Amino acid sequence: MKLSKILPAQIRSLSPENVTEIVFGDFVDDGGFGQVALILGGNPRVLMDRAKAAAALFFAGRVEYLMPTGGVEWDSDKGRCTEAEYLKACLLELGVPQEVILLENEARTTHENMVCSTLLMMRVLKIKNVRRVYVVTSPSHLRRSLEYARIYLPRTVDFAGYTDLSLPDGPSRWTEDPFYAERVYREGELLCTGVLRGWFDEIEFGEKTE
Repeated sequence: MKLSKILPAQIRSLSPENVTEIVFGDFVDDGGFGQVALILGGNPRVLMDRAKAAAALFFAGRVEYLMPTGGVEWDSDKGRCTEAEYLKACLLELGVPQEVILLENEARTTHENMVCSTLLMMRVLKIKNVRRVYVVTSPSHLRRSLEYARIYLPRTVDFAGYTDLSLPDGPSRWTEDPFYAERVYREGELLCTGVLRGWFDEIEFGEKTE
């Protein structure tokens, strides 16, 4: 079935298996290398997991710089701070050197993460030197994030996704906790909206159509 044939309001009536197909797709880490990992902001409850995934990329020698992005402020265990500031604090706790962290503190949505991060890469790294970017986020957020990367990152920059599929909002665990289930259903609705509006590529799920 094609996602363009249903409405966002119908996502929650689909089977968990179909929702999993829609939200997670068939992501596999490509094992490659790049210059920058964009770490996308969000609810503080998920940010340490995103920071750990990005730190793993850095310590494996797969990226040179980590760019936490997100300007929405939250009250958190680290005080009132932006998403990017929270992520930076997590990265420092994980042993990432401060000099490789590039703070993007303005973006307020996923597509702004891409736009504002591009501007920072232009100003700090000279965009012509950035050949490849990794988009790092939670498993349930990755597919939509990569659609926005396709739309908003410069055509001169290759990109790939990176996440930890074993996390609580991963494809095998998201139904276990109402907090993560709500996030997955919401991502399904947003993906459906993007496909219907022609922003995102078509998504097929369930029984494939000709």
